[in-house]
Amino acid sequence: MEQSNVIGIFGDSNHILLDYVLRQGPGCTTNPLPAGCFNPAVIRNAPDADDNTAFAGTGLAPVGDIVLVNDNYLNLDQRTVEGVDLGLYYDLNDTAIGDFSFRINAAYLDKFFQDVSPAGVVINAASAAGDIPSQLSVAGQGNLVRDYGRPEWRYTSALTWRMNEWGGGWFTSYVGDVFDDQIVNSVTNQQWIIEDYQTHNLYVQYEFGHDSNSPMRLRLGVRNITDEIPPLAATNFGYLGDLHSPQGRFVYVNVRKSF
Repeated sequence: MEQSNVIGIFGDSNHILLDYVLRQGPGCTTNPLPAGCFNPAVIRNAPDADDNTAFAGTGLAPVGDIVLVNDNYLNLDQRTVEGVDLGLYYDLNDTAIGDFSFRINAAYLDKFFQDVSPAGVVINAASAAGDIPSQLSVAGQGNLVRDYGRPEWRYTSALTWRMNEWGGGWFTSYVGDVFDDQIVNSVTNQQWIIEDYQTHNLYVQYEFGHDSNSPMRLRLGVRNITDEIPPLAATNFGYLGDLHSPQGRFVYVNVRKSF
């Protein structure tokens, strides 16, 4: 699948990195900085005495603290996405021990490529030339498979059983590992890996008045049986809310009555 004129944002970190790259350009040592020597989307305070001292001898013009980044929506370049959705469904009925149903749905992300914008090309060129540390590159563009919220593999599976008044089920959810591009090892240049995450749920149930017009079902279940905790990520809450849940193991009872 190819998308053109995708609406999105460049990103705060990209804007700040572009500002840093532009401030290293020729003729960018005076203050105030001339046009083309800074990113106008990055709004800063005027440099104070401490800033002047901190920048002394760096070859860069002193700048003040960042107040605001105007990260407005814009038309991004072309995006190409390729993947496969898989589904397997199997029912085994009328056995000596009841009826069984198995379901598995999986998604494989083979390609998620966001073309690099002109501003991103400037950042990547500076990284390749050694003008900025090599581990710094434009975020949210290029090959994004396994980048933050885009795992290569994810699947859910369910096995259910019914026999007269009795029933039960097992549910498994899996999300593959992803990279956290906000954390990079300065020695190995490797991004932090947010580990894969798998949880299991289980329930058993009994239906009173199974053959009547108003049965009542009693279900006892356990969610997150192994009490998995979400893998660590550099977010405000320490985990990726789009992929993982902080909900630990808990037991529940559910009663349903039909009339």
